[in-house]
Amino acid sequence: MAFGYPLTLDIEGRRCVVIGGGPVAEHKCRGLLDAGGAVVVVTEKATEGLEDLWRRGLVELVRRHYAYGDLDGALLAVAATDDPSVHAEVFKEGDERGVLVNAVDDVSNSHFAVPSVVRHDEVTIAVSTGGKAPALAKRLGAVLDEQLEQVLRLSEDVAPSAAPAKGRVAIVGAGPGDPGLLTVRGRELLDAADVLVHDRLVDPSLVEGREAVFVGKQAGHHTVPQDEINTLLVELAGQGLRVVRLKGGDPFVFGRGGEEAEALADSGIDFEVVPGPTSAFAALAYAGIPVTHRGLASSVAVVTGHCTGDQDVDWPRLGAAVDTVVVLMPLAGLDRIASALVQGGRRPSTPAAVVENGTNAAQRVVTAELGRLADAAHEAGVRSPALVVVGEVVRLRERIAWFEES
Repeated sequence: MAFGYPLTLDIEGRRCVVIGGGPVAEHKCRGLLDAGGAVVVVTEKATEGLEDLWRRGLVELVRRHYAYGDLDGALLAVAATDDPSVHAEVFKEGDERGVLVNAVDDVSNSHFAVPSVVRHDEVTIAVSTGGKAPALAKRLGAVLDEQLEQVLRLSEDVAPSAAPAKGRVAIVGAGPGDPGLLTVRGRELLDAADVLVHDRLVDPSLVEGREAVFVGKQAGHHTVPQDEINTLLVELAGQGLRVVRLKGGDPFVFGRGGEEAEALADSGIDFEVVPGPTSAFAALAYAGIPVTHRGLASSVAVVTGHCTGDQDVDWPRLGAAVDTVVVLMPLAGLDRIASALVQGGRRPSTPAAVVENGTNAAQRVVTAELGRLADAAHEAGVRSPALVVVGEVVRLRERIAWFEES
């Protein structure tokens, strides 16, 4: 069988090379550091966490792409990139130099697999499926984790202590910006977390002083692919850590929280979801624009202005279907969206607004008739994050806008 000879290694002070600079690479680095390895990271771009490890002198950071010779003098290497050709090159050099190589999610370019690990004081249990069924390994690890304390109590050689922690993930919505909108449950989980995995729009005060991994995205530039984020959450929880995945807004409102929950469920990881105020409603409340109001609006639709593949919103049909339309991530296609809503029956004179940096001190609201909303937003230099609201409820802002005044 592949990787059929189990062993544990003493890597204290030995050169360990990590190829890649994303969250998964950062996680691998921390595991090697915990075991005493002398870690060298080869990457053109590094996470904030890796940069912090470098500033603290804990890792050596080589700021370029992998090149032949990087494994010279190493005991082992980990290839954690999204490029199979790089994994193959690292594996070939490892063969030539006698360096053990693990390529993440790439069994064909690996000499060994990193097992799912359960630790309790001096006892370490590793479960491996040869890299072919990591979800099964994690489920078996969870079962062993639950039984370990009972086994230790029966042992005369190892003194029992507290039960080992079982890793789990909380997918928490932080709201659109104002840290005061984090729920009580969200705050409890944040304060108890071992590690925080967070987005770009999370307020810095929620991150400061915590072990954190940044996986933020913005329009047109995804720092970390979603699949890699899913893998990171599974791996962190597999180490017995309490993980908080802190997301802007609400995790299940265009936040891809459902995809992360699916990945955790498929891997047998315990998780919970803590809703947060979505910007679709909270940012508008801070702008003095209720999405429904008696006599003005009794229905609302929340849609995304950023669709992928063949998915798209039927804008003309939507134009006449509901009273209030809220569009998240609208800026790239705002002119097209406004025109399509008009084609669907909305009057060009319908009140509309763009809310930039909703609920933050930098919040700005630009109002205009729907027919010239795109021009008004462009003239004002509106930038992401922003949302658009279309409907008669926008008129109420003149009377009940409160946040900017306060």
